[in-house]
Order: sequence, then structure tokens, then C-alpha cells
Amino acid sequence: MSFTQIFNRNQIFEELCRETLNLGFEAAGISLVSTEHHTIEAVFGLGELKGMEGRSKHYLANESELRDIQADIVATGKTEIIGGWDDRFDEWIYKEFNHERLVRVFTPLLICRDNEANLIDDWFEDAEWIEISPENTDSDPQHRSFKLILPNDRVSDQIVIGTLEACLMGMERSICPQQVNALNRLAASKAVPIWKTKLLSLLEEIAQEARTVLKADAATINYLFDTEKQTYIYQAYSCKTGLTLLQHCPPRIEGIGRQAIESATNVYVPPKDSSLCLKCFNDRAFQLGFKAIAAFPLKLNLDGLFSSREKQDNLFRHEGVLYVASSKQHPFYDIEEEALKFTRRASDTIQQVLIYKHYRERNRQLSTLHDITKALADISYDNSLLQRIAWDGLNILAADVVILYEYTQSINTFQTPPIIAGRLLRKEEMLNSFSNENVVPAWLVQQNKSFYCPFVDQHPEISQSAFANREKVKSVAGVQLKVADEIVGVMFINYRRLHEFTHEKQIIETLASSAAVAIKNQRWLRARSDIERMVITTFSQQDLLDSILSKAVLLSNSETGSILLQDPHSKDIKLDVKASYDVTSSCHSQDVQRLQIRENTISEVSREKRPIIFDSPGISGGSSPISILSIPLLYSNDRLLGVLTLESTYPNTLVRRQIKMVQTLVDLAVIGIQNVNTTERLLREKEIAIRGVMSLSFVHHMNNQIGGLKERALTIKDHSLRISPNEASFQIADIRYQVNKIIEITNNFLLTADLMTQTFREEKQRVHLNIILESSLRNVGLPKSIMCEVILEDLPPVLGGVEQLNFIFTNLILNAVDAMPNGGKLLIKGKVSTEGNDTLVRIDVSDTGIGIKEEHLQRVFDYGFTTKDANAQNGLGLGLWITRYSIEHLGGLIVVQSQFHEGSIFTVKLPACSPDF
Repeated sequence: MSFTQIFNRNQIFEELCRETLNLGFEAAGISLVSTEHHTIEAVFGLGELKGMEGRSKHYLANESELRDIQADIVATGKTEIIGGWDDRFDEWIYKEFNHERLVRVFTPLLICRDNEANLIDDWFEDAEWIEISPENTDSDPQHRSFKLILPNDRVSDQIVIGTLEACLMGMERSICPQQVNALNRLAASKAVPIWKTKLLSLLEEIAQEARTVLKADAATINYLFDTEKQTYIYQAYSCKTGLTLLQHCPPRIEGIGRQAIESATNVYVPPKDSSLCLKCFNDRAFQLGFKAIAAFPLKLNLDGLFSSREKQDNLFRHEGVLYVASSKQHPFYDIEEEALKFTRRASDTIQQVLIYKHYRERNRQLSTLHDITKALADISYDNSLLQRIAWDGLNILAADVVILYEYTQSINTFQTPPIIAGRLLRKEEMLNSFSNENVVPAWLVQQNKSFYCPFVDQHPEISQSAFANREKVKSVAGVQLKVADEIVGVMFINYRRLHEFTHEKQIIETLASSAAVAIKNQRWLRARSDIERMVITTFSQQDLLDSILSKAVLLSNSETGSILLQDPHSKDIKLDVKASYDVTSSCHSQDVQRLQIRENTISEVSREKRPIIFDSPGISGGSSPISILSIPLLYSNDRLLGVLTLESTYPNTLVRRQIKMVQTLVDLAVIGIQNVNTTERLLREKEIAIRGVMSLSFVHHMNNQIGGLKERALTIKDHSLRISPNEASFQIADIRYQVNKIIEITNNFLLTADLMTQTFREEKQRVHLNIILESSLRNVGLPKSIMCEVILEDLPPVLGGVEQLNFIFTNLILNAVDAMPNGGKLLIKGKVSTEGNDTLVRIDVSDTGIGIKEEHLQRVFDYGFTTKDANAQNGLGLGLWITRYSIEHLGGLIVVQSQFHEGSIFTVKLPACSPDF
């Protein structure tokens, strides 16, 4: 019994992948079926598929809608060519490894047996692969399927042990049938060597050797007892008679195999010195022509790796038994010594392979986990962090569904909907109900630790949940994502089959710990980025202080906080509260003893100008515990500006590792306050200058317009004096025309003045631009000659005034309509863009109109500039000027691109509103 091939498996894998590349492919990967776990897992790859080992692991589900592509190839035995996306793909792996660029062929790794149950090495010589019509007639033309046709007279059984995947780079590439045929034959020629690297192959080799050594007619080996199904996972046999024995006489709970394992001794039927025949003990075996059967326990010393004894929650018992059967009466009594030596040697061999297999899988898991945790540490800025955690957890653990809820402990709030990885049985129903299903996550948060539940039926909190019932969950792990004592999320790892977590707890806990740190870091980096942007852009000291304080409270997991500032014109150190934040809406601030402690701490910080932490397990008089962190706000010359204070009712919550994080926010607060003061001064100066320019411009413009009004008024007067009865009708019409012009000019002035007043005075708020654009389009009322198309992504809100934003986009749409007097197309597109650390909302308003001359492009935003007909007096040259001023006032930018006679595109970029605003 040799197991050298098991140790050389990577060499066999590499040879197959390299020969695949020699067929003209640019990448290759191998995935193998795990008999024990009923999964298929990537084990080797070259080219674009390198690094997939351990990252792709999926259950061989019975339901086709739940199967991954690899699992589906195993189930159907078909060969498939797929270009681009397919619903069976793991969407995270598809995106993470850029598989959208690949055209791929998936083919099964098959072993075939003849009528005597022997392996056939060259079965593929007589095989054909016939192209079949796709089930979905609307599928991509790249998608092609091939069915294997085997000769019936030679092959009696076929088993898929894995898959071979081969790829070409570029969607324009194609894989021809000749390549598919060559790949299938290569995979078939390497299937038997790969099969011999698997444990079941070794067990079959041992069974065959037992049949020879022990002079038996048949031999079988059974290993790894499944307590749920009451059968063995691994069932090996020697040739046809062994298969027949296994099929007709499977191990029984009360049979001699169980007796041999429990007694740790050999058991024979008929027993020694018995006059009875086998028929009295096992009629089925007797009918097959056997007269004696012996069971030899395989004694495996796997302490520390597996449990060899039955435990209440164990799904698998790592036990084994060798059966031998003979057509002779009492054939095994004379070879007991040989049998003992053989079973000892067989047990040692199996034990070594199991230990090697265990550590090989363990090392692969740890290596994959290392790559995952390293990636988590590197992508704290990435918006896909939570998806990465959930999907990586799903794949490394071969789970069916992983659900991750982000949690803010200080305000006891879950992010909904949660992040979901995996395939749902009732997707739409589940997605619509998650916002109301926080009972189980809330229960998990209240527990002292994570839980692992192989049997959901024994856990009422889980078994009664709507999700567990709808998705047929049988086993689940509920994991707290925790940094120190702060819970930042909870993750549920769900299986639709019974699953033990004995050897995965360390993997899960390590993943959870790394995920929690990554989430915490992401919160910190986002908070700092938001504050840094606010420091640069905000005009409001109060907004800045409120934002900094709220983030400091939430990031430090405290409950209340305040910022006190010193009056810059006062010489004493009296501080006034400028901002306060209480996530619990508690009355702690009214507690006299707490107030005294707070004031004493603030006074000490003000004098010593250094951070101070105060912790007390409780205050005399029965008051609750308190933890206070106070940090001074200092100018560069160590002059006190103020104090930031955070409080918690949990002692030691505000530990010293929080100081550095909060200190950074404090430093930003000082810079922000200085910037606001400087900005306010500059704005006042700018406002004076702008008002001066505006005043001069308006005076000049009003002189011209008032002159026009005067002329029109004189015209009306002259006409009224010279009206004769014969001319009355004509003169009255002219008078009405002049009056209407006066009203129109007056309305323009009133509208302009009102818009500019709103620009300066309207209060900013969170505004969704999709609503603004809908309103603006309704206001304009597009003519039928203009076709309009609106394409908007899921846009975050911006910070601004509703009327101000309405004016901006109404004016841009009106300009586009005016540019298309004979009709055309108006296109409005909205998307999210990133510039540096800033998230921007970009809106493009484009038309197919007359365009703007090149010499006018630089002037379109200038005050008073217009290309409209001056005689018609329908353009004051203020619309785009006010539009640009309003956008810049909101911290944004507007640019224009245009080709004369081809159209124009006005692009508006506004900062996305902070989620915490």
C-alpha cells in the first residue's frame, strides 16, 4: 500500500495545467470534489487562475439553482464554454479576479470503471463529445455545451472527481470544438493519476491488498461514520465481488463492524466453534455465496486532530473497519496473526495520510486566511469592505449563505439591509424582509461570545427565525465582530446541511477579528476624511463642531460628549459649551455628582493642557460608574482654545488607546476653527467686493433698463395723447405691447433679486438630486420636439438649498431647450465619482443644439454675458453667472464643453453629503 502519489499531488496538478496551456490556453485551474464535505474546491491554478486555491469552495447542492458552475459541471458531467457572466458564477470571485475578461471552458475530470469495477486508464480512446443545444436559447453565442458519449460495452460506471478549467483572455476570443476535444482527452488521461491522490483511492488499494493477503474473495473498508445518515462517508471495495458485498450488505448499526469497533477486537461470523452457518447471521451475504465474514477494526490514533469517540454534538466519528468475506467455511482463524499485522499496517498508513491531509488542508486554509486578512487591512478606504468580508467568509468555509450586519454599539443600531453573500432560495422575499429581522442579531449582541450551532433545531432563538425557516438552515455560526470590548458587527454563517464547526472555530474567530479591525479602521478613516474635507469647505463653525463631536462620540464608543470653547476676547479660562452630543438621550448631564466630576476634569485639563482619563467604578450615593476622557484644544503656541470631553457609564471604556484617535479629531477641530474664522473674514471682504461689483453692474444694467422703461412710458404717453377714433384699435394694441414689456423686465429684476437673496440666505440640508432634477424638468415643461433621457445611478445626497439647486438645474435645462429651437435630444446623466479622498456627485446636462462658439466658451459664466437676442430683452446675462456662483458656494464646480452646431455639455460636480450629517 503506497501513498507516494498523495504527497506528489501538486506535481501532478502542475503537469496537467502546463499541458493545458500547451493546447493554446492562457490559464488553467483544477478543482476537486471532497468526499468528506461534499464540496468542490479550487486546488491549483496557473495564469489568471493562480491564487484561486482555497478561495473558491462550494457545496454540491442537489438544487440546480443553488449550484456554482463547478458544482454544476460535477452534477451534469457536461463540458461548457462560457464567455463573460453566467448566473452560476460566484459573483464575488468573478469581480475580484477580473473574470469578466475571460472566455472559459469547464470540463469534468472523470474516472471510469469496467464491468468488473476496475479502473479503465484509456476509456477516452473510444469516447466522443457531442455538442448539444443550450437549454436557454437566449444565451450568449459564446456559450456552448458538449455531452460525453461512452461505449456501453466497456464502461459500466463513471464518477466525476473534479473539474479542469481553461481560459483565454479577451471576450473577442473563441474556443473551437477541436480545442475542447483535445482538452477533454487531456483531462481524461490525467484523471486516474489525480484519483490516486485521493483518500478513497488509497482505501480501495488497501481493500484490494487485504483481499490478496488475507486470501479473501471480497474486501471492503468503511471510514468516517456519519451520525445523521447512519452510514460511512468513505466506502471502498476490491473488484466486483467487493462492490457486490458493499451494495447488498452495507454496514449495520448492530452488525459485526460496530462490535469490532466497540470491542477493539476482530469479530467473525460465524463465530469460532459455532456450528451455525453464515445464513443464521447474514442471509444476504449467504445468498451471495459467502460462508464467512470477518470485521477488523482500524485503530486510528487521531487525538488532537479528530474525535474518535462519539460525542453528543459530533456529526462524524473518525472510525474505520475492514471487512473481508470468503466462500470457504472458517477461513480466517488460521491467519489471525497475519490479519493483525495487516490491519496494524493499514491503520498506520491511513492514519499518516489523514494527518497529512489534515495539515495540508489546514495550511491551505491558514494561507488563504492570511491573504484575506492582509487584503482586509489594505482596503480600509474601499466601499466593498463589508462585501469582501462576507464573500470571503462564504468561500473559505464553503457556507451556503453569510449575512453580515454592521453595528454601531454606542447607539445600538444595525445597518440595514445587511450584506448577503451566497444564493438565496427566496431572494426577493428575503431582501424585502431583512429590515424587520433584527431580533436574532440583537440577541447575538447581548451574548457574551459567539455561538456555534451544528443543530439549529436545538437553538430556539435561531430555529424560530423567519430566515432560518425560509432558507432551510440546519447549522449556523453567529459571530461577533469585536475590537476590544466594542462590537462593530455580527456575522451569521449558514449551512443548509448539518455542519460541524470543531476545526473551523479558529479560522472563523481569526477572520472575525481581522474583519472587526478593518471595519473599525474604515470608520476612522472615513470620519477623518469627512472632517478633513469639512475643515477645508465649511463656512459654519457650529456645523464643524457638531460633526467632529458626533464622530468622536461614536468612534470612541462613548455615550455623551461636549466641546467647550474659550471666548477669544476674554482673558480668563472660562469655557462655554458650544456643542453637545448624547447618543442615549440620558439625563447624565443633570446628575450633580457627575457634573462636578466633569467640571473638575475640564478644569484640570485647562490648567495642565494635557489629555486626562478619569475612571470610577461608582460614585458615592449609588450613582452609576463613569469614564471620562478630556483633551485640550490648543493653538500652536499652546494657548488654550477649548476642551473636548467624552463620557461613558462603562468603566475603562475610554482607554488610553482612544487618545490618539480622538487627539487627531481635536487637532482637526483646531485647524477647522481657525479656517472658519479666516474664511468668515475673507467671506466678509469678498461679500463686500461682490456686492460692490454687483451694485455697479446692477446700476449700469438698471440704467439701461430704466432708460428703456422711460422710453416705453413716454411712448405710451405720446400714443395716448395722439389717439384718434380711427386709430384707437391700433394704438391700444401697441400700448398693451409696451406695458407687457415693462412687466416682463420688472419680473426679470424681481426674479434675479429673489434668486440672489436665496443664494445667500437659504439654509443647507441633505438633498437628493434625483428629486431636484424631476422638479426642474416639471418646471421647464419640455416641448414635444425635444426628446429627453435621464440616466441616474444610485446617487448619495448633497448638501445645499432646495430652491438654490432647483434654480441651478432649471436654468441649465432651460438653456439646453433654448439651444434647440428646432428640437433635439436632452440627456441628463448622474453618477458618483471619486477624486482623491472626496466622493462627488456628477451631473451632465447635454443637448444637441446650436452649441457655443469657441471664442465664447471662456465667457459664458461671466456676469452680464449673453448670446441671446438683445433686442428681445429675454436674456440679462445673469443665469449662468448666478449658477456658477451658487455651485461654488456649495463647494462644487461647473464646466462646459461645446462644439458649434453640434451641442453642449454642462457638467456639475457637488460634494456628496457625509452620512453622519
